[in-house]
Amino acid sequence: MAASLVKELYNAPNGDSWTLCMDLAGKLVVCHQPNVASGGQPTEIGVDLFLSSGGHGPEYQALREALADLGHGAQVARGGKAGQAAARNAAGLCDSSCHPPT
Repeated sequence: MAASLVKELYNAPNGDSWTLCMDLAGKLVVCHQPNVASGGQPTEIGVDLFLSSGGHGPEYQALREALADLGHGAQVARGGKAGQAAARNAAGLCDSSCHPPT
């Protein structure tokens, strides 16, 4: 995993943690770091897939709030190039592919 941190989402009492990250392709992903007792093997999952699992725990709520804070929650969750550009722009990671020169 070579994703860059966008925002910490939730740290569970059992030691699990979830963060909102951006992968090398510029896509928002949820990074999960399980506790040692669970194996401790970190994973990344796309925001849209994470949300589509229908979870209602605090990590899901924190992700929804983070997307709303970015100002592009629905647009980002849909994915695609427009969603990726919205996410990069909202996270302050925008480059020339977000805003062509004027």
